[in-house]
Amino acid sequence: MIENILYIILALLGLSFLVFIHELGHYFMAKRAKMKIEIFSVGFGKPIISWMRKDIKWQIGILPFGGFVKIAGMQKEDGKDPYEIKDGYFGKKPIERIKVSMMGPLVNFVFAFLVFVTIWAVGGRYKPFHEYTKKIGYVDKKSQLYDLKVKPGDEIIEYNNKPYTGFNDVIYTSITNGKEVDIKGYEVNYYQNQKALFEYTIKTYPDLEKGKDFSTIGIQMPASYLILEDISNSNALSPVMKDSEIKAKDRLLWANGEILFSTMQLSDILNSNRAFLTILRDDKIFHTNINLVRVSHLKTPVSFKNDLDDYRYFQKIKPSLGELYSLPYSFDENAKVKKPLNFINETTALEFSNTRDAYSVPLQKGDRILAVGGEKIKNGANLFLELQNPKILFITQRDPEIFKEVSYKDMNKNFDNNLDIKSLSQIVKFLGTPNQITKANFLHLLKPVKPITNQQMASLDKTTYGAGYFEIKRKIEAMKNPKQQQEALRHFDELSKTKVIGVALSDNKVKYNPNPFKMFSDAFKNIYQTLVSLITGAVSPKYLAGPIGIVQVVKISFKAYGALEAFYWLGFISLNLGFLNILPIPVLDGGHIAFSLFEIITKKRIKMKTMERLIIPFVVLLIGGILFITFHDVLRIVKNYF
Repeated sequence: MIENILYIILALLGLSFLVFIHELGHYFMAKRAKMKIEIFSVGFGKPIISWMRKDIKWQIGILPFGGFVKIAGMQKEDGKDPYEIKDGYFGKKPIERIKVSMMGPLVNFVFAFLVFVTIWAVGGRYKPFHEYTKKIGYVDKKSQLYDLKVKPGDEIIEYNNKPYTGFNDVIYTSITNGKEVDIKGYEVNYYQNQKALFEYTIKTYPDLEKGKDFSTIGIQMPASYLILEDISNSNALSPVMKDSEIKAKDRLLWANGEILFSTMQLSDILNSNRAFLTILRDDKIFHTNINLVRVSHLKTPVSFKNDLDDYRYFQKIKPSLGELYSLPYSFDENAKVKKPLNFINETTALEFSNTRDAYSVPLQKGDRILAVGGEKIKNGANLFLELQNPKILFITQRDPEIFKEVSYKDMNKNFDNNLDIKSLSQIVKFLGTPNQITKANFLHLLKPVKPITNQQMASLDKTTYGAGYFEIKRKIEAMKNPKQQQEALRHFDELSKTKVIGVALSDNKVKYNPNPFKMFSDAFKNIYQTLVSLITGAVSPKYLAGPIGIVQVVKISFKAYGALEAFYWLGFISLNLGFLNILPIPVLDGGHIAFSLFEIITKKRIKMKTMERLIIPFVVLLIGGILFITFHDVLRIVKNYF
């Protein structure tokens, strides 16, 4: 709690510093133009201390965030026209006024560039691999992209006819709600080290997970490393993984036939209700993932149904036979496949997760099932028992090369080099057989793991895992709005039934250090695109960050990635502040510049009354906009909290 407060204070001071140097720019240029400065305030509100120096009142406000410079003649004083006030703002030539108005934003631009130069000079920042990778982490199974056989591990090279720079390109497009997205990339076969070019135009659809204002083509997550966070002792491991022989800093590389690219992909494997089988066919060993089916959904011959009922009784399985799972094949007491079974619903067919999957192989008559999820099968009864909650096989990587510093420019190539397909294939080849091996080079086969639901995990591990789970439940029960409570309970019920292994996984870090000109231009482009999207209505202003949101960003950056990342955001926000202030809006610096330019071009002064009529509506709009954005900042924090 104290740590969070400290981060918030530092973030607020950082934001205040940017406003302070902005005003300092106005101050020095006003002094140079020999304008009369009346007040320079550090902070807002009632002064807690003030003093006079060289006819300027210096003060520190009760709210030490930001500041302001009051120049004489910026409004009517004692009935005098501001243009007539000697040494006042409007008493000076238009070009002098432009210099004063311009200097605040210019200071912000210069500060931002100096920040980027400093970051580049010290070697750059460490960023998570997933922010800049071209590799896909997970594809929605309901998407057109999935139907086109694009899957985790494939690479994107162009997005909307522009070079793909990272997952932010996907996020930006999801907010702007385009109807179609052009995507170009490679289908990657890691086992054969081959790439096949693909190029599609994909229709977008609502991304219900993010909200009604978001669209997607199905790419839900970028690729990442899945590295077990450091653990102080064996008790820190979840009940599921405690006996698996996993170690701190292990990378989860492979699970049930799939190279792992994201936590969403891992969750899909844990909850897919598929069994990873080791099969003996004509003296050859192979592996396959088979979708399990409830017995009640299969047209089961009477004799096989009786066998399954006997297996249920023999293995002391409590649920009724119709609720249990089996393969869409009949098998004998020796766990040999007899024939495929039909479904009760004629429209249902045997499906595989993706036809590009090397382990999507249908079974044939005479296949002998040797293992399910690495567990050796002795007979039909034993097979039926293992099919009720199949174990997951994991292969981890303990290669120190993974953690060596690598540039973001080389990170995708480095990711591929670190996969060690040769050793992976060596272990997988003998899974579930008498010749099974548990180690090849830096790769290790864990003991089979049986995932459990969040609810079960919380009950088994009440002090650590369960604390957060039951806290969420208490907050939902305390909700006053019945409709919101019902929706929250629905999501909580889904969460409760989701299978997990209960470990915290983190991404690997890469060195991100583009030159300062690129950092500046990328940040400027980002701001410009956002502004254009707001004007065209492609992006709702409720997704912008106001003062509270900015403080949150700086705080999170500081906490997650250190001072250098927070320093970058300070530069980015400074650039943002300068850009916004230079816009030709009457209440901003850009508005004053526009008024002065009008005077230079037309040789006519704008009447103060006319100026006030232009400024006041924009003041109201600005205050309303800040309140609107702040409201949504708070709303996001509350939603994340619950």
